[in-house]
Amino acid sequence: MKAAAPSVSYRGEKKPDGYWVAIDGDLGARRFALPDAAPEGTRRVVVDLSRVPSVTGIAAARLFRIGDRFQRQGAEVAFQSDQEEHRRLLSLYLRPIEPAAPEARVPAFDRFVLAARELRDAALRYLLLLRASLACAGRQLFVAPESRGEEVWSSVARMGLAALPLVGLISLLVGAILALNGAPLLRTWGQELRVADLVGLSITKEIGPLIVAILVAGRSGAALTAEIATMRVSEEIDALEVIGISPIDYLVAPRLRALVIAVPALTLFADILGVFGGFLIGMGVLELPLSSLWRQTLLAIEPNFVIGGLLKAVCFGVVIATVAAHQGLRTRGGAAAVGRATTRSVVLSILWIILVDALFTAGLTAWSW
Repeated sequence: MKAAAPSVSYRGEKKPDGYWVAIDGDLGARRFALPDAAPEGTRRVVVDLSRVPSVTGIAAARLFRIGDRFQRQGAEVAFQSDQEEHRRLLSLYLRPIEPAAPEARVPAFDRFVLAARELRDAALRYLLLLRASLACAGRQLFVAPESRGEEVWSSVARMGLAALPLVGLISLLVGAILALNGAPLLRTWGQELRVADLVGLSITKEIGPLIVAILVAGRSGAALTAEIATMRVSEEIDALEVIGISPIDYLVAPRLRALVIAVPALTLFADILGVFGGFLIGMGVLELPLSSLWRQTLLAIEPNFVIGGLLKAVCFGVVIATVAAHQGLRTRGGAAAVGRATTRSVVLSILWIILVDALFTAGLTAWSW
Protein backbone atom coordinates (compact mmCIF):
# COMPACT_ATOMS: atom_id res chain seq x y z
CA MET A 1 0.00 0.00 0.00
CA LYS A 2 1.39 3.40 -0.93
CA ALA A 3 0.72 6.81 0.54
CA ALA A 4 -0.76 9.33 -1.85
CA ALA A 5 1.86 11.45 -3.58
CA PRO A 6 1.90 15.09 -2.51
CA SER A 7 0.09 17.43 -4.89
CA VAL A 8 1.95 19.69 -7.31
CA SER A 9 0.78 23.25 -7.84
CA TYR A 10 2.05 26.23 -9.77
CA ARG A 11 1.62 29.98 -9.71
CA GLY A 12 2.06 32.07 -12.83
CA GLU A 13 2.86 35.77 -12.59
CA LYS A 14 3.43 38.36 -15.29
CA LYS A 15 6.48 40.52 -14.55
CA PRO A 16 8.24 43.29 -16.50
CA ASP A 17 11.07 40.91 -17.45
CA GLY A 18 8.82 38.03 -18.49
CA TYR A 19 6.33 35.42 -17.32
CA TRP A 20 7.32 33.60 -14.10
CA VAL A 21 6.02 30.13 -13.22
CA ALA A 22 6.72 29.06 -9.60
CA ILE A 23 6.26 25.31 -9.03
CA ASP A 24 5.52 23.93 -5.56
CA GLY A 25 5.53 20.16 -4.90
CA ASP A 26 7.19 16.86 -5.74
CA LEU A 27 7.72 16.50 -9.49
CA GLY A 28 8.21 12.77 -8.99
CA ALA A 29 4.42 12.46 -8.57
CA ARG A 30 2.78 10.30 -11.19
CA ARG A 31 0.41 13.03 -12.37
CA PHE A 32 0.45 16.76 -12.15
CA ALA A 33 -0.77 19.71 -14.19
CA LEU A 34 1.41 22.62 -15.34
CA PRO A 35 0.66 25.54 -17.66
CA ASP A 36 0.55 24.70 -21.36
CA ALA A 37 0.99 28.24 -22.67
CA ALA A 38 2.25 31.66 -21.63
CA PRO A 39 0.20 34.85 -22.02
CA GLU A 40 0.09 36.28 -25.52
CA GLY A 41 3.18 38.30 -26.42
CA THR A 42 5.45 36.78 -23.75
CA ARG A 43 9.10 36.87 -24.85
CA ARG A 44 10.66 35.15 -21.83
CA VAL A 45 9.45 32.45 -19.43
CA VAL A 46 11.26 31.65 -16.15
CA VAL A 47 10.36 28.40 -14.38
CA ASP A 48 11.20 28.73 -10.64
CA LEU A 49 12.06 25.39 -8.96
CA SER A 50 13.01 26.75 -5.52
CA ARG A 51 10.07 25.00 -3.82
CA VAL A 52 10.65 21.65 -5.54
CA PRO A 53 12.36 19.21 -3.10
CA SER A 54 14.16 17.20 -5.81
CA VAL A 55 14.41 16.88 -9.57
CA THR A 56 14.75 13.34 -10.94
CA GLY A 57 15.47 12.40 -14.53
CA ILE A 58 11.78 11.76 -15.19
CA ALA A 59 10.81 15.13 -13.70
CA ALA A 60 13.48 16.91 -15.79
CA ALA A 61 12.14 15.31 -18.96
CA ARG A 62 8.62 16.52 -18.11
CA LEU A 63 9.87 20.02 -17.40
CA PHE A 64 11.70 20.23 -20.69
CA ARG A 65 8.65 19.04 -22.63
CA ILE A 66 6.72 21.90 -21.06
CA GLY A 67 9.57 24.26 -21.89
CA ASP A 68 9.39 23.15 -25.50
CA ARG A 69 5.74 24.24 -25.58
CA PHE A 70 6.71 27.74 -24.46
CA GLN A 71 9.51 27.85 -27.04
CA ARG A 72 7.10 26.98 -29.81
CA GLN A 73 5.24 30.16 -28.83
CA GLY A 74 8.43 32.08 -29.54
CA ALA A 75 9.40 32.61 -25.87
CA GLU A 76 12.85 32.12 -24.38
CA VAL A 77 12.71 29.57 -21.52
CA ALA A 78 15.00 29.50 -18.48
CA PHE A 79 14.89 27.41 -15.29
CA GLN A 80 15.79 28.93 -11.93
CA SER A 81 16.70 27.25 -8.62
CA ASP A 82 18.69 27.92 -5.47
CA GLN A 83 19.62 24.23 -5.03
CA GLU A 84 22.92 22.99 -6.41
CA GLU A 85 21.47 19.50 -6.99
CA HIS A 86 18.84 20.98 -9.34
CA ARG A 87 21.37 22.97 -11.30
CA ARG A 88 23.75 20.04 -11.60
CA LEU A 89 21.10 17.65 -12.92
CA LEU A 90 19.43 20.09 -15.30
CA SER A 91 22.79 21.16 -16.69
CA LEU A 92 23.23 17.59 -17.95
CA TYR A 93 20.39 18.29 -20.36
CA LEU A 94 22.14 21.41 -21.71
CA ARG A 95 19.31 23.68 -20.59
CA PRO A 96 19.83 27.17 -19.08
CA ILE A 97 19.34 27.32 -15.30
CA GLU A 98 19.88 30.41 -13.19
CA PRO A 99 20.45 30.97 -9.47
CA ALA A 100 17.25 31.87 -7.65
CA ALA A 101 16.70 35.48 -6.73
CA PRO A 102 16.61 36.13 -2.97
CA GLU A 103 13.07 35.89 -1.66
CA ALA A 104 11.39 38.41 0.59
CA ARG A 105 11.36 37.40 4.24
CA VAL A 106 8.21 35.47 5.12
CA PRO A 107 6.33 36.83 8.18
CA ALA A 108 6.73 34.84 11.38
CA PHE A 109 3.07 33.81 11.54
CA ASP A 110 3.16 32.54 7.95
CA ARG A 111 6.29 30.53 8.72
CA PHE A 112 4.52 29.03 11.73
CA VAL A 113 1.50 28.06 9.62
CA LEU A 114 3.71 26.50 6.94
CA ALA A 115 5.68 24.57 9.56
CA ALA A 116 2.44 23.31 11.15
CA ARG A 117 1.15 22.19 7.76
CA GLU A 118 4.39 20.36 6.98
CA LEU A 119 4.26 18.66 10.39
CA ARG A 120 0.67 17.59 9.77
CA ASP A 121 1.53 16.20 6.34
CA ALA A 122 4.56 14.34 7.71
CA ALA A 123 2.47 12.81 10.51
CA LEU A 124 -0.19 11.71 8.02
CA ARG A 125 2.41 10.12 5.74
CA TYR A 126 3.94 8.32 8.72
CA LEU A 127 0.58 6.93 9.84
CA LEU A 128 -0.12 5.69 6.31
CA LEU A 129 3.31 4.03 6.21
CA LEU A 130 2.76 2.49 9.65
CA ARG A 131 -0.59 1.01 8.57
CA ALA A 132 0.84 -0.28 5.30
CA SER A 133 3.92 -1.77 7.00
CA LEU A 134 1.88 -3.61 9.64
CA ALA A 135 -0.50 -4.91 6.96
CA CYS A 136 2.37 -6.13 4.77
CA ALA A 137 4.16 -7.75 7.72
CA GLY A 138 0.95 -9.52 8.77
CA ARG A 139 0.31 -10.74 5.24
CA GLN A 140 3.86 -12.09 4.94
CA LEU A 141 3.35 -14.11 8.11
CA PHE A 142 0.34 -15.97 6.71
CA VAL A 143 1.05 -16.12 2.96
CA ALA A 144 3.79 -18.66 2.25
CA PRO A 145 5.03 -17.28 -1.13
CA GLU A 146 5.51 -13.84 0.45
CA SER A 147 6.98 -14.94 3.80
CA ARG A 148 10.53 -13.62 3.10
CA GLY A 149 11.68 -15.80 6.01
CA GLU A 150 15.33 -15.92 4.94
CA GLU A 151 15.54 -12.11 4.76
CA VAL A 152 13.85 -11.80 8.17
CA TRP A 153 16.25 -14.16 9.94
CA SER A 154 19.32 -12.65 8.31
CA SER A 155 18.10 -9.25 9.56
CA VAL A 156 17.56 -10.70 13.05
CA ALA A 157 21.15 -11.93 13.05
CA ARG A 158 22.45 -8.59 11.79
CA MET A 159 20.35 -6.42 14.12
CA GLY A 160 20.14 -8.74 17.13
CA LEU A 161 23.02 -11.20 17.45
CA ALA A 162 25.62 -8.68 16.32
CA ALA A 163 24.43 -6.26 19.02
CA LEU A 164 24.72 -8.73 21.92
CA PRO A 165 28.24 -7.69 23.08
CA LEU A 166 27.38 -3.98 23.19
CA VAL A 167 24.00 -4.52 24.86
CA GLY A 168 25.49 -6.95 27.37
CA LEU A 169 28.34 -4.64 28.36
CA ILE A 170 26.14 -1.56 28.80
CA SER A 171 23.45 -3.48 30.71
CA LEU A 172 26.04 -5.00 33.04
CA LEU A 173 27.52 -1.57 33.78
CA VAL A 174 24.10 0.05 34.27
CA GLY A 175 23.09 -2.66 36.77
CA ALA A 176 26.33 -2.13 38.67
CA ILE A 177 25.89 1.67 38.65
CA LEU A 178 22.35 1.38 40.01
CA ALA A 179 23.55 -0.85 42.84
CA LEU A 180 26.47 1.44 43.69
CA ASN A 181 24.21 4.50 43.83
CA GLY A 182 21.49 2.80 45.86
CA ALA A 183 23.74 0.99 48.35
CA PRO A 184 24.70 3.99 50.57
CA LEU A 185 21.08 5.07 51.00
CA LEU A 186 19.85 1.54 51.73
CA ARG A 187 22.69 0.96 54.19
CA THR A 188 21.42 3.94 56.24
CA TRP A 189 18.34 1.87 57.20
CA GLY A 190 20.15 -1.46 57.28
CA GLN A 191 18.39 -2.65 54.12
CA GLU A 192 21.40 -3.52 51.93
CA LEU A 193 19.61 -6.62 50.66
CA ARG A 194 16.99 -4.37 49.05
CA VAL A 195 19.56 -3.47 46.43
CA ALA A 196 18.30 -6.57 44.62
CA ASP A 197 14.80 -5.02 44.49
CA LEU A 198 16.17 -1.71 43.22
CA VAL A 199 18.20 -3.22 40.39
CA GLY A 200 15.69 -5.91 39.42
CA LEU A 201 12.66 -3.64 39.22
CA SER A 202 14.49 -0.76 37.51
CA ILE A 203 16.07 -2.95 34.86
CA THR A 204 13.09 -5.14 33.97
CA LYS A 205 10.38 -2.45 34.02
CA GLU A 206 12.11 0.57 32.47
CA ILE A 207 15.83 0.74 31.96
CA GLY A 208 16.35 -2.56 30.11
CA PRO A 209 13.83 -1.91 27.31
CA LEU A 210 14.92 1.73 26.99
CA ILE A 211 18.63 0.95 26.76
CA VAL A 212 18.06 -1.69 24.09
CA ALA A 213 15.66 0.47 22.07
CA ILE A 214 18.01 3.48 22.05
CA LEU A 215 21.01 1.33 21.09
CA VAL A 216 19.08 -0.39 18.29
CA ALA A 217 17.76 2.96 17.03
CA GLY A 218 21.28 4.37 16.83
CA ARG A 219 22.75 1.20 15.34
CA SER A 220 20.19 -0.63 13.20
CA GLY A 221 17.65 2.19 12.68
CA ALA A 222 20.33 4.50 11.31
CA ALA A 223 21.63 1.76 9.00
CA LEU A 224 18.11 1.07 7.68
CA THR A 225 17.50 4.76 7.01
CA ALA A 226 20.83 5.14 5.21
CA GLU A 227 20.12 2.07 3.05
CA ILE A 228 16.63 3.18 1.99
CA ALA A 229 17.67 6.83 1.57
CA THR A 230 20.56 5.84 -0.70
CA MET A 231 18.20 3.73 -2.77
CA ARG A 232 15.79 6.67 -2.97
CA VAL A 233 18.32 9.26 -4.17
CA SER A 234 19.82 6.79 -6.66
CA GLU A 235 16.27 6.09 -7.98
CA GLU A 236 16.38 2.38 -7.10
CA ILE A 237 13.08 2.80 -5.23
CA ASP A 238 11.55 4.23 -8.40
CA ALA A 239 12.91 1.25 -10.34
CA LEU A 240 11.26 -1.18 -7.90
CA GLU A 241 7.92 0.58 -8.31
CA VAL A 242 8.23 0.56 -12.09
CA ILE A 243 8.66 -3.23 -12.18
CA GLY A 244 5.72 -3.69 -9.80
CA ILE A 245 7.54 -4.38 -6.50
CA SER A 246 6.28 -2.51 -3.44
CA PRO A 247 9.19 -0.98 -1.45
CA ILE A 248 7.22 -1.56 1.73
CA ASP A 249 6.81 -5.27 0.97
CA TYR A 250 10.38 -5.65 -0.21
CA LEU A 251 12.33 -3.43 2.22
CA VAL A 252 10.26 -2.36 5.21
CA ALA A 253 8.08 -5.31 6.26
CA PRO A 254 10.93 -7.87 6.62
CA ARG A 255 12.95 -5.42 8.76
CA LEU A 256 9.88 -4.64 10.84
CA ARG A 257 9.35 -8.32 11.56
CA ALA A 258 13.04 -8.73 12.36
CA LEU A 259 13.05 -5.87 14.86
CA VAL A 260 9.86 -7.13 16.53
CA ILE A 261 11.82 -10.33 17.22
CA ALA A 262 15.27 -8.86 17.92
CA VAL A 263 14.36 -6.00 20.30
CA PRO A 264 12.43 -8.16 22.86
CA ALA A 265 15.16 -10.84 22.71
CA LEU A 266 17.84 -8.22 23.35
CA THR A 267 15.70 -6.77 26.15
CA LEU A 268 15.53 -10.13 27.93
CA PHE A 269 19.30 -10.48 27.54
CA ALA A 270 19.78 -6.96 28.93
CA ASP A 271 17.53 -7.77 31.92
CA ILE A 272 19.67 -10.78 32.82
CA LEU A 273 22.98 -8.93 32.46
CA GLY A 274 21.70 -5.89 34.37
CA VAL A 275 20.57 -8.00 37.32
CA PHE A 276 23.90 -9.83 37.23
CA GLY A 277 25.71 -6.47 37.39
CA GLY A 278 23.78 -5.68 40.56
CA PHE A 279 24.74 -9.08 41.98
CA LEU A 280 28.43 -8.31 41.40
CA ILE A 281 28.19 -5.10 43.45
CA GLY A 282 26.04 -6.80 46.10
CA MET A 283 28.59 -9.56 46.60
CA GLY A 284 31.78 -7.56 46.09
CA VAL A 285 30.96 -4.27 47.83
CA LEU A 286 28.09 -5.05 50.20
CA GLU A 287 29.38 -8.58 50.97
CA LEU A 288 25.95 -10.15 50.59
CA PRO A 289 25.62 -13.87 49.83
CA LEU A 290 24.56 -14.80 46.29
CA SER A 291 21.74 -17.02 47.57
CA SER A 292 20.15 -14.11 49.47
CA LEU A 293 20.42 -11.79 46.48
CA TRP A 294 18.90 -14.41 44.20
CA ARG A 295 16.00 -15.12 46.57
CA GLN A 296 15.28 -11.42 47.10
CA THR A 297 15.33 -10.78 43.33
CA LEU A 298 12.80 -13.56 42.72
CA LEU A 299 10.55 -12.10 45.41
CA ALA A 300 10.77 -8.58 43.97
CA ILE A 301 10.40 -9.28 40.25
CA GLU A 302 6.93 -10.46 39.29
CA PRO A 303 6.29 -12.11 35.89
CA ASN A 304 4.05 -9.25 34.76
CA PHE A 305 6.96 -6.79 35.17
CA VAL A 306 9.05 -8.77 32.69
CA ILE A 307 6.10 -9.26 30.33
CA GLY A 308 5.33 -5.53 30.43
CA GLY A 309 8.93 -4.73 29.52
CA LEU A 310 8.85 -7.18 26.61
CA LEU A 311 5.59 -5.69 25.32
CA LYS A 312 7.24 -2.28 25.39
CA ALA A 313 10.15 -3.73 23.44
CA VAL A 314 7.78 -4.99 20.72
CA CYS A 315 6.31 -1.48 20.35
CA PHE A 316 9.81 0.01 20.30
CA GLY A 317 10.76 -2.35 17.47
CA VAL A 318 7.77 -1.18 15.42
CA VAL A 319 8.64 2.47 16.09
CA ILE A 320 12.31 2.07 15.11
CA ALA A 321 11.54 0.25 11.86
CA THR A 322 8.75 2.56 10.68
CA VAL A 323 10.47 5.84 11.62
CA ALA A 324 13.66 4.71 9.89
CA ALA A 325 11.74 3.68 6.77
CA HIS A 326 9.70 6.89 6.75
CA GLN A 327 12.80 9.08 6.88
CA GLY A 328 14.54 7.01 4.23
CA LEU A 329 11.62 7.02 1.79
CA ARG A 330 11.07 10.79 2.04
CA THR A 331 14.72 11.62 1.33
CA ARG A 332 15.33 13.89 -1.65
CA GLY A 333 18.61 15.27 -2.94
CA GLY A 334 22.15 13.87 -2.94
CA ALA A 335 24.62 12.38 -0.46
CA ALA A 336 24.14 15.24 2.02
CA ALA A 337 20.41 14.46 2.17
CA VAL A 338 21.20 10.85 3.15
CA GLY A 339 23.23 12.09 6.11
CA ARG A 340 20.50 14.48 7.21
CA ALA A 341 17.86 11.75 6.94
CA THR A 342 19.97 9.36 9.04
CA THR A 343 20.49 11.95 11.77
CA ARG A 344 16.80 12.88 11.76
CA SER A 345 15.84 9.21 11.96
CA VAL A 346 17.88 8.56 15.11
CA VAL A 347 16.62 11.72 16.84
CA LEU A 348 12.96 11.06 16.00
CA SER A 349 13.24 7.37 16.92
CA ILE A 350 14.57 8.21 20.38
CA LEU A 351 11.88 10.87 20.83
CA TRP A 352 9.10 8.45 19.90
CA ILE A 353 10.62 5.69 22.05
CA ILE A 354 10.44 7.98 25.10
CA LEU A 355 6.88 9.05 24.28
CA VAL A 356 5.70 5.47 23.75
CA ASP A 357 7.41 4.42 26.98
CA ALA A 358 5.65 7.21 28.88
CA LEU A 359 2.25 6.24 27.45
CA PHE A 360 2.90 2.55 28.10
CA THR A 361 3.98 3.17 31.70
CA ALA A 362 0.95 5.39 32.35
CA GLY A 363 -1.36 2.71 30.94
CA LEU A 364 0.21 -0.13 32.93
CA THR A 365 0.10 1.98 36.12
CA ALA A 366 -3.59 2.81 35.55
CA TRP A 367 -4.37 -0.89 35.15
CA SER A 368 -2.31 -1.79 38.23
CA TRP A 369 -0.09 -4.04 36.13
